[in-house]
Formats: sequence, structure tokens, C-alpha cells
Amino acid sequence: VADAIVRLTEAVTEGAPAAFSTETITIEIRAPEVPDLTLIDLPGIVRTATAGQSIQVIGQVNALIEHFLRQERTVILAVVPANQDIATVDILERAAEVDPEGRRTIGVLTKPDLVGAGNEGEVLAVAKNERKPLRLGYVMVRCRNQKELNEGVTSQQAAAREAAFFRNHPHFADIPPDLRGVRQLTPKLSNLLVERIKEALPFLKWELEEAAARAVEELHPLGRTAA
Repeated sequence: VADAIVRLTEAVTEGAPAAFSTETITIEIRAPEVPDLTLIDLPGIVRTATAGQSIQVIGQVNALIEHFLRQERTVILAVVPANQDIATVDILERAAEVDPEGRRTIGVLTKPDLVGAGNEGEVLAVAKNERKPLRLGYVMVRCRNQKELNEGVTSQQAAAREAAFFRNHPHFADIPPDLRGVRQLTPKLSNLLVERIKEALPFLKWELEEAAARAVEELHPLGRTAA
């Protein structure tokens, strides 16, 4: 999957490493063991243009992020690197602007293995939803780093390493089991998505009825009838 994303990204950006495109790359995975989810991986928030980038990239990226965050039927995964001060992370504030009640925002703490010595206590407080709390809380995950990806570490091996990391960590082992690990994040997303669908069903029904009525109106001049 990672190779396919890289290949398609190079295609839409014409190989320019600093380029940005609003085109969507869609990859569909079908397998009995995978959850029925649609994930939209947005670019990181850009604060300043780098070498080879146009200043317009900042506005384009921000507009793209805003477009998806405002879709009320989506679940916002607010990815927060655990090795950064949470007070400096923009995504939580942006999520709060479009989801003030926090009904569709889950915090995801990444890179716990890069947390500096002495900072574990503050990160642990965030993971336990005691600092910068979210209504739906946080899940901490330890994903494959670039070195492991280059070495071909499989998802099964990564899951085993992640479990061992949390089990043996002197601080993060205190995080409740249901709040740590990729395997805990997946069912949380699925359950939240089901809740969002249930809430949206009345509106979906209305939208379908409106679309059907418009279709009938468009077909009427043609002398066709709709059942």
C-alpha cells in the first residue's frame, strides 16, 4: 500500500518532491479481516513554504483540510505527535472549531518511542485525557518508523513490537489497554462511525427523497414516469 501511495503521489505531482496537488488518490483494500472504513489521509498543516514550494501551497493545504474537517458525517482523527508539546499542535484547535461538542473527534498520539526523558509524565496525562481533554479521549499508537518500513517489517511484526513497547515501557504501561495500540483504535473508529451513521440516517432519507423528487421532475418533460 505504501509503495502504491508513493507511486501515485509522484504521478499527480509530476515527481516534484515539494509539489502539492488537490487531486485525490483512492486505494481500495478488500479482505475478510479489514474493517469497513474509508480513511482520508490529509496533508500536514503547512505554516511556511519550503524550498521549491509556492507560497500558495499554504492556502491550498489549509483549504483542503478545512473542507474535510467541516463534513459533519466524518470522524476527525486528530493526530498528535507525542514528542511535541500539545499546546503547539494546531489540529486540536481546528477540530474544536468545526466540532465544538467533540462528538466526532478522537485524538491519536503517535511516536511515543520518541518522547524525551522527563516528558513522559505530561504525555501520560494527555493519553489519560487529563490534559487537553477530548470528549472521546485519546488512543496512543506506536506505528512503524521509516527504518522499519525500509526493512520490510510486516504489520503483524509491527503489532507485536507495539504490544511489547507498551508492555515494557516504565510509564506508558500505565495507559489503560483500551487506550493504546492500533488494534484498539480500529474498533473505536468503527463504533463511532456506526453512531454517526445512525445520527445521519434521517437526513440521508430526506436527501434521497429530495433527489428522487428532482429526478422525477427532470424525467417528466420526457414523458417518462417513475415508480
